[in-house]
Amino acid sequence: MTQEVPARADLDIVEMPATAVAAYWLSLKKLMDAKKGGKVVQEEMEAVTEPNIRLLLETAFGSSLPEEAVRRLYQAGRRQALADVRRKLDCMARTLLAMAAGDNPQRVLPLLTAFFPVPPIREAAAMDRVYALLEKVRAGEQGNEDPAAVDHALPPDVLLVRLMYCLAVARREGREACRRLIDSTRSLFFAEGLGLVADGFDAAFLRKRLEAHRRSLVADASLKFALSEEMCLGLRARYSYEDLWRVARAHLPR
Repeated sequence: MTQEVPARADLDIVEMPATAVAAYWLSLKKLMDAKKGGKVVQEEMEAVTEPNIRLLLETAFGSSLPEEAVRRLYQAGRRQALADVRRKLDCMARTLLAMAAGDNPQRVLPLLTAFFPVPPIREAAAMDRVYALLEKVRAGEQGNEDPAAVDHALPPDVLLVRLMYCLAVARREGREACRRLIDSTRSLFFAEGLGLVADGFDAAFLRKRLEAHRRSLVADASLKFALSEEMCLGLRARYSYEDLWRVARAHLPR
């Protein structure tokens, strides 16, 4: 059975630099000022595929909730989004460590599903998909699907299957295969980790490096979520462009 994979979002708060996030909201402000009306926001809510931005717009402009309630919803959404990012980066890090150790995917997968309150996929079903992908790739029958396209925005079940596929490839072909996988991955965190594995760094160094990078990415994502929340509320309150820029500047890294 072919696994349905959603199209990748046109924007991604986690991967975008903070300056690009600020530029998004400032450009939306310019459009709102130019077209004079809420139709711009309505069109943006229908068009944007980045889930966190969509949530911000729908909560601020699709409801009549007071600002205090909107902020509480934003905080709840931010906690959920950051927890999701953290879990997925943990899964990637554990897979990279397993690659360095030449570990068996069937031993590693139960460790990954333990990061989730409820396993997103049965382990037997996941491994069946992994073996099917390996056979398809070997026969040149994978079509447009790239089973090594690891991305934190993927649904958890798809992410775990792709991680185990990459681990199986590295185990069969050796660490050097990680260099080929770099070309497929859409996650900077995973791509840099693959490079470290291919370069032969030991597990202790790899663990420290991945943990430090994960903390940095989560902290940066948290900053960008806060930036987006304040700028979206600024749009709702009809701040001037100059005042909205002041909001952005206060949140941007020095």
